[in-house]
Amino acid sequence: MIACIKLRSIILGLLVVTSMVFWSSVWAVTVGQKAPDIKVKSLKDNGVVDLEHYAGKVVLVDFWASWCPPCKKSLPLFNELRRKFGEDKFEVIAINMDTNKSDAMAFLAHHPVDYPVGWDPEGNTPEVYNAPGMPTSYLLDQNGLIKKIHIGFKEKDIAKYEQEIRQLLSM
Repeated sequence: MIACIKLRSIILGLLVVTSMVFWSSVWAVTVGQKAPDIKVKSLKDNGVVDLEHYAGKVVLVDFWASWCPPCKKSLPLFNELRRKFGEDKFEVIAINMDTNKSDAMAFLAHHPVDYPVGWDPEGNTPEVYNAPGMPTSYLLDQNGLIKKIHIGFKEKDIAKYEQEIRQLLSM
């Protein structure tokens, strides 16, 4: 009897895990899909960061947080990419996940950027994108289609980003 109960518990556990994996993959955004809308408060002013405003441009959407060590390197390097490619055809949009706005502002004081920075303390936007961790970036083409998804960041990755952006801009 005890063995039967243990077996049922194991089977039930496997079914729960399998269904979680299945449903999380159903809801995850994928390469080739239209990027979900983004409309969040701006961290820098009283405005709004709205993805629709950048239609027709190649856009790098980056989810970050002040407690994220790789973000200390990625945000400034993304700023350099923006300067290199110009904001006429390319834009970076960073979406901060900190619940405390002062943490995000302190981070930006030490690692300033020129591109739009949104604030989503409830985490609704990365949930819609199903961002698996910080940082996670989505590279969108001029039509708003997701072309690349980058999870994590290492300084050497910037060359890959540059190549991907250059390729999308040449299309």
